[in-house]
Amino acid sequence: MENPAFDTSTPTPEYTYQPLDTPLTIRLLLIYPAPEDSLQPIRACLTETSLHNPEPYNAVSYSWATEDGDDSRSQQVICNDAYIKITKNCEAALRRFRHHHETTVLWVDAICIDQSNLVERSQQVLLMKVIYSKAEAVLVWLGEASSDGCNNDDSNIDTDQFGSHTDVAIEYMKMVVGSPPRDENFSVCEDGVTPVGDDVTLVYGFPVLSLTESEANYLNKGSPMYLGLHSFFSRRWWRRIWVLQEASLNSECLFFCGQMVINRSEVDHSLMIFAACPRVDVHRFIGIPSAHITVRVRLQESSDRSMYHQPKLHTLLQDTRHLRSSDLRDKVIALMGLVQEEEWLLPPPDYGKSAALIFAEVVENLVDNTHSLDILHDCTGISNIHGLPSWAPDWSVKTSKIIKPKHYNASKGSAAENVSFEEHIYFKVQGKLFSGITHVENGVKYAPHVSRRAYEANSITDWRSFCRLGLSLTSYPTGESASEVLWRTMCANVVNGKYPAENDTVFSYQSWYKALLRGGDFVREMVAEEVSPVYYDRVRAFTRGRTLCTTSNGYLALVPAEALTGDRIAIFAGGRAPFVLRPFGSKFKLIGACYVHGIMDGEAFSEDDLELQSIKLC
Repeated sequence: MENPAFDTSTPTPEYTYQPLDTPLTIRLLLIYPAPEDSLQPIRACLTETSLHNPEPYNAVSYSWATEDGDDSRSQQVICNDAYIKITKNCEAALRRFRHHHETTVLWVDAICIDQSNLVERSQQVLLMKVIYSKAEAVLVWLGEASSDGCNNDDSNIDTDQFGSHTDVAIEYMKMVVGSPPRDENFSVCEDGVTPVGDDVTLVYGFPVLSLTESEANYLNKGSPMYLGLHSFFSRRWWRRIWVLQEASLNSECLFFCGQMVINRSEVDHSLMIFAACPRVDVHRFIGIPSAHITVRVRLQESSDRSMYHQPKLHTLLQDTRHLRSSDLRDKVIALMGLVQEEEWLLPPPDYGKSAALIFAEVVENLVDNTHSLDILHDCTGISNIHGLPSWAPDWSVKTSKIIKPKHYNASKGSAAENVSFEEHIYFKVQGKLFSGITHVENGVKYAPHVSRRAYEANSITDWRSFCRLGLSLTSYPTGESASEVLWRTMCANVVNGKYPAENDTVFSYQSWYKALLRGGDFVREMVAEEVSPVYYDRVRAFTRGRTLCTTSNGYLALVPAEALTGDRIAIFAGGRAPFVLRPFGSKFKLIGACYVHGIMDGEAFSEDDLELQSIKLC
């Protein structure tokens, strides 16, 4: 199709969208060709096709915003002699994908959906899985190549032929990867990485050859390879929640960065190789990209695997807290295409609803259909959403504060029966108010952008005060010694995935405690004491955003750092761990789940309904 003449003598009107013909109709963008590196405006037309038998097209996955955060619709596409406003990054993607001699057929959400029509947006979201699945390919636009030139780094790549660090990084990923077969009998472990020999590591079920020491050196801070990989994997695209389904639903997925192209399997395999090499600096920035693989693998896991005794939707909500969306409602809506078999757990997509209402409806559906309160363990007492009740998690808040409940049985396996919701604001549960909090130590509030070193420096003082509080106990309701209660509480009684933590963990605790008391450089003292990293890593993870407290009946608890003296600890029927509540008139606000040593296996919970009371959360 030739680029039609365009009349520039009159002002260009804004494009007016017409209603789509059927619920399965989508629009496609036909971009007219232009010479290579042309600065000509992007000219196109919109046409409709049915997903029953669509015309061939490619679906575009991109970030609306540029790398510096500009998401204003300051650019435009000339479509049917009218303009559609788009962002700078969207325009850059269209220019990259525009052919020189033939029409380009794309599906681009910002253009193919009438963004001003909330009803249409809600309807088209339901089709997103089909749209990306039926595309010829998914084209991922990461942005332009990094602007820095590239000097030779003595690797096997001729860096002189590449103009930027990202070019070198992409060529490097293509060079080091292969296509090893998936071991279908392998079960994903907690961190996805299992050494099976000196040269081979299983990463999410794939056998990956380990890098040699010289190869690993190319990935350390300051090298052109490091800088290129950092630029590639730090793009905004990786942090968008929508891209999970966009890049997962089609086997043909290509990543574009500047003029370079690499396919998804090469990117995934590269991330696995980096994950299998524990001493390279690229670990500083591959966490979020690697999480994409985690999600894809978990989506493929059968529901009866021991790690996943919860709906797939709940797992995804947890795994995607770190991902962003410009519209908070998309933290839920963007997952619909990934959990189609559980779509009955999700409220119908409706951009006429508030984020608070959508989040609350997800909790209501999960509780009503599973008779479990596991979803409440995602609540942290922190929210950026106006009107969100405390019993509904804010999945837009990144946090490490969640106590995963799978090890515990505080309510003796009871079900969440006789619960009720009122106006999406109040949640009435059955349970027991176990005790009040009488003393709370100062805990380091969770700050996601604080570096590990800065966090540890701030935490050492807290750990010492935690130890003083725990060891001040003269007796304990379970009859255990104060030191045993302390070390088990500090790690929530889980080490190496085992609950309760094995008894010989006490030796790691004792070495850690000696290093803590000495003062000075804590890391050096840990080396001197030969502290096992196992216990230390567990304490570091579990005390972040938490603190220790004592209760009115003599128990020691690990609670959210927001807990205050006068808060209550309760056990709910259907909840695996206890919860911290704050009195609010005749109701309570949910602060978060907690670990109370000595009651995590139902010791304080009665199965007699007559001993339970109705507790109203707001």
